[in-house]
Amino acid sequence: DFLDSTKEIFYAYLYHRTGSEALARTFLLEIYLDVLSRAMSLWWYGTLSLKLLLDTAEKVLKDKDIASADLDTLYLPSLVWFTPEEKKSVATLHDALWSLPKAGQQILILSLLIGLSDERIAQVMRVSTDVFRDQFRTAKDFLLSRWQPTPDVLSKIQSLVFVPSLDLQAETKLRFSVVEKYNALRYRRYQWVIVGGLF
Repeated sequence: DFLDSTKEIFYAYLYHRTGSEALARTFLLEIYLDVLSRAMSLWWYGTLSLKLLLDTAEKVLKDKDIASADLDTLYLPSLVWFTPEEKKSVATLHDALWSLPKAGQQILILSLLIGLSDERIAQVMRVSTDVFRDQFRTAKDFLLSRWQPTPDVLSKIQSLVFVPSLDLQAETKLRFSVVEKYNALRYRRYQWVIVGGLF
């Protein structure tokens, strides 16, 4: 249920965070397996949430090379309502975005590039809607100071949303890997319970 309720948003987040479809798929699987391992441990006292996935993503991406972006082959062609000249301005968006602090990146990706409502993002970030809106304005101003889009693109800034979807093969691989890992962890837990009972 957790996988079904978060995979589309989280995959889209990873795509905009890395700029690469291949990297987003790789990290999607890696992060879900990591979160599953933590949730299945005997000392786990947290809750499964989109915020947990976002925080785990930052830890995983911190030491990874994410230079292989494919924005010009996937993201930019999806913006069919932009002119070729406007797309040239949009092409510099992610470079400016990635130069921001991680908290600002999260907010802007969820809002501008995925299109979640203010209320939903505030819930994910565990802050009030008013606090989130203040954070969003600050992050947006910081982005615009580094990005500096053309006036036409700035007037269409709410039209930058792009939510890529997993194809059937990738989703099947994700589900199979998660179920396989879950069964392995559950079996290992049973082994520890049996050994503990014997002692």
